[in-house]
Parts: sequence; C-alpha cells; structure tokens
Amino acid sequence: MLSFLVLLTTLLGLGISITFEIKNYFIAFVLILSFFLVLIISKKNFRLGLIFIFLLTIINGAFTFKKVFNTINYVPVANTNVEISGSVKDFYEISGENYIYYLNVSSINGHRSDIVIKVYSKEIPPPKNSIIQINGKITKSDTKLIYYQNTLTFYPNRIKIFRKSKFYTFLTNLRTKVINNIRTTLKSEQGNLLISTLVGINTLENETKESFELTGTAHIFAISGLHIGVIYLFFMSIFKLLNPFAPIISILFTFLFIVFIGLKFSAIRAFLMLTIMALGNYLGRGKNLLNSLLVAMAFILAVFPESIISISFYLSCLAILGIITALNFDFKQKILNLLNTSFFVNLYEAPLVLFFFNTIPIISIPLNLFVIPYISFLLPIGLMYTLVSLASLKVASILSPFINALYGFLIFVVDVTSKLRVSSIFGTLNSKQFFFLESFILFATFFFFSKAHARKKGLVVLTLLFLLIFFVTLNAHTTDFIIENFQNSQLILLKDQGRNLLIIKNSETYSPNTLYSFVKRSGINYIDAIFLLKNPTIKEGAQINELQEKKILIKKFYANQSVNKEYLILNFQNCEILPQDFNLVTGNVSVVLKNQELKIFLAGKSIYP
Repeated sequence: MLSFLVLLTTLLGLGISITFEIKNYFIAFVLILSFFLVLIISKKNFRLGLIFIFLLTIINGAFTFKKVFNTINYVPVANTNVEISGSVKDFYEISGENYIYYLNVSSINGHRSDIVIKVYSKEIPPPKNSIIQINGKITKSDTKLIYYQNTLTFYPNRIKIFRKSKFYTFLTNLRTKVINNIRTTLKSEQGNLLISTLVGINTLENETKESFELTGTAHIFAISGLHIGVIYLFFMSIFKLLNPFAPIISILFTFLFIVFIGLKFSAIRAFLMLTIMALGNYLGRGKNLLNSLLVAMAFILAVFPESIISISFYLSCLAILGIITALNFDFKQKILNLLNTSFFVNLYEAPLVLFFFNTIPIISIPLNLFVIPYISFLLPIGLMYTLVSLASLKVASILSPFINALYGFLIFVVDVTSKLRVSSIFGTLNSKQFFFLESFILFATFFFFSKAHARKKGLVVLTLLFLLIFFVTLNAHTTDFIIENFQNSQLILLKDQGRNLLIIKNSETYSPNTLYSFVKRSGINYIDAIFLLKNPTIKEGAQINELQEKKILIKKFYANQSVNKEYLILNFQNCEILPQDFNLVTGNVSVVLKNQELKIFLAGKSIYP
C-alpha cells in the first residue's frame, strides 16, 4: 500500500508541474486535492515523507518541463545564423559519419534561453558538461512530446570550447579508445554489435539494425535493466564467497561499469532500479517484487522527471512487471517457465510497441529464449575483451577470432529469422485503444496477484490477447486515405475493407522519408496493388524492391508506359502495363486513370485530386 501511495504522490507532483507549465490551473487544482486525499488515507507516520516527495517532484518537474515545452514551442528564424552558448547534455552517439550530441542552451545571440538542441558534427564532440559556443542555423521539425529532444537540430559551422570537465574528458577519451580498439581488432559488424550492446552506442549498419528490430531483439542495444542485471550477477558470482557483503560490493562494481561506459542516463536509471530492488532483497524487504518495482519507479520519476515521457522507461517497467506477473504462473518444466516469462514480457509491451512503432515481432517470444541467455553470456565476455584491448591490442588480436565467431553467430541467427514471413506483423492502435489496453493490463495484473483460480487467470490472459488482435484487425479493415512524400515521389495509400492500394506518382517536393518506413507506420503487411505512375530514380527503385525483401506481399503491380521496361522485367514478373485509360474498382474504391490524369473515388465521391 505504501509503495503505491509513494508512486501516486510522485505522479501527482509531476502532473502539477506539467499542468502549471501549460497553464491548465483547473487540472492542477484537482491534482492538489487528490494529493490531500492521499494524505488522508495514508498513515500519520508516512505523511511528512509523502509531502517531502510531493514538493521535491513538483520543484524538479517544474525545471525539467519548462525546458521541454520551451524546446517544443521555440520558433527559429528561417535561414539565419545564430550564436548559441550552452553545456553538452550527454555523451555523443554515432549515426553513419556523424556524431550526435545534445546541448542544454543557455543563450542565443546573447539572449537568455532554456531549450535543448540536437547537434550533428563531423568531429568528435566535446565531453559531457563542457561549456561551448557554436554558430550555425537551427532547423525545426514537428515531433511528438516523447521525442522533444529531436525538435530542434543544428549543424555548427564552428565550435568554441570555454570549459571542459576533466572527469568527463577522461571518460570521453576512454569511450573513444574503446571504440577504436574494438574496431581495430574485430570484424566490422561483430565489433559494431559489441560496441552497441556493451557501450550503448548503436554503430550497426541499417540492414543489421532492422533485422534486430523486426525480430524484437533490438532491446539489447539499449543499456537497460537486462545489461545492468547481467553485469550485477556477473560480479555477484565473483564475490559470492564474501557473503553477506557480496550484494553491496557487486552494486559498487556495477556502478563502476556504468562509469566505464559513460554514465548514460538510461544506465543510471536502470542502476537505481536494480539498487532499490537488490538492497530491498538484501535487507529482507524484497520478497514483494511488485512493491520494489513501484518504489523504484517513484524514485526514478522524482529524480529524473523526464522519464515520464520516455518510452524506454515504460518498456523497462512493463518488462519487469511482465516478469513478476509470470511468476504467478508456475510450470513444472523449466522451458515452459522461460516461454511463459518471454510471453508475458511481450504481451505487456505489445500495446506500447504497437502504438509507437506499429509492429508486433511475433518471432521475439521464442527467439528471445535464445537471445537473452546468449547476450547474458556475451556481455561479461565482451567486457573482459574490452579491458584486454585497452591493456594490449596484440593479445586482443589473438582472441579476436573467438569473439568474432560468438558475435557473428548472433548476427547470423537474427538475420535468418528476420527473413521469415512470420517474424513480425505491422499494425496500428489509436490512442483510445491504447489507453484501454494499458488500463486492462493494469487491472489484470492486480487480478493475477489475487488468489483466483488458475483457469480464471488464464481466461483473462486470453481476453487480453483477443482484444489486442481484435483492435489490430479492426484498424486494418478501416477506410483510410493517406498522402505523403518520399524522395521525389508522392505516395497515396488507400485502405478499404482490408484492401491496400498504393499509388506512386511524381512530386515537386523532396522528402527524405523511406517507402518501407511509410508502409510500416501505416500498419500494412501486404499490398493488393501498386500503381507506379512515374519512372523511379535509382534510390526509389531500390526502396520499392526493399518492400519485397522485407516480406511485404505485393499481389499486383501496375506501371504506366513511362517506366523503364528492364526495371520491371527484372523485379516484377506479375507487372501489368497501364493503358491510356484505366479503371480499377475494388470494394468502395475506384482508381481512374484517363489521359495520364489520376482520379480516385471513395463510395462514389471524389477524394483525389
């Protein structure tokens, strides 16, 4: 009960800080009244502590969300160079040939500012907490609140460093040396996988990265609870002879590992959750894992208010909640318990993954039975290999064939399974469906922890599965009309009664969007017909071919007479050349092409142009 009240208090505090920032004082007043209700139902001994948590969360949240909303609402002057001063927020990431880092802005052209910008650089960025000044143009893009840090982007013309932190300079140099040593001694993708899984810098090629995403195993790239837990257990196995102090010593060495990889925000958050749960167990208060999870969530939200708009935070919490829930379904066979755990983790995460990423990696349930134990085996080996490479590149080179084989095998397994048609399906959830499913999961969890009969619990699980499948199927059969640009083309998607028609025609506007990402966002697993009304560029042609490579079923392909015939023969055996006048009727949709002019009708009404 107390852990729930602590979490509720934290959420109310964050809610008040957000509502004050957006000037919704009525909701803020309701939340304050709700907190007084929490105080009334809590024991007197706990009220002072709850008030302290409440005030701390409001103050911390106010500073955090002021920056968040300032960033979203900032309007840069178009095509104008500005001079920006600020401090580097975190360690850099790598994207292709670019380094990426975030800057907490303190001033723009000498005027006080409190925003965050995403900076792209060809050179290694300054260390974390460095005070710098950069010059260039700010570009703004429309992003969701959860991606607010990507709203403002910046390509600096020059950079001037005023102050560096010696500690973070040392860590930055260490990270850079680790990356260089691993890339020197290991093969390209094997080394990139080690860097991604151990240091948390995703350096994999896009094709390899997509294979992990399609199979639901990309979670191994984010330094989170899995990684921190594995490293903690690794040190526990070393120091277990020092009982009863092994847990405390292991926590200290795990923290040193977090320092070693650069004090990443997600790693610190996972470490705090691990520490609370491990110390709770060490002090004899960890038998109720759900209570430990709630306290850890409350502590993280109070210290890092930004976590409330972080998808990775919710995925971590849902994964742990799924593991805890799975313990209520005990099977005699160990393999069934492992499958059960993997099933509940995927089930609890499914609505969130569908809502934000429009995909359900079906293969992830059995595949993670291999990937999670295998990566748990690889992480300590990767850590020891990294330490060896820092001490001696010669010794690391001797060990490199063994390391290449281990990481190469994981890449091979994931690549093969990603090519299976059943590896994943695309789908969508609207906001009402998403919140309904999450609420259902919340109430179902309380039911799973009750003393209800196993058959009734199983019935609730089946109901949740049914609702998930029902919503995805319902959305796939709704009527929709979407227009978007990709490269130098315009995409027109028609969805009606489970049929999907995709039209590709010329556009005067260029867009860096990819065709595959558009199809994925739209929740499409097959296309009944593609109408290619232009001669595609090399990049556009490659992206059309990519749909088939990614197992998107294309039932029929139409092309007008301007399209290169060799391209069609090589790539589409079932292609049909469109005549001057063409009319296709499917369900409520009519596609009419007359004298190269496109017209689209839905239920007899013109919807395009």
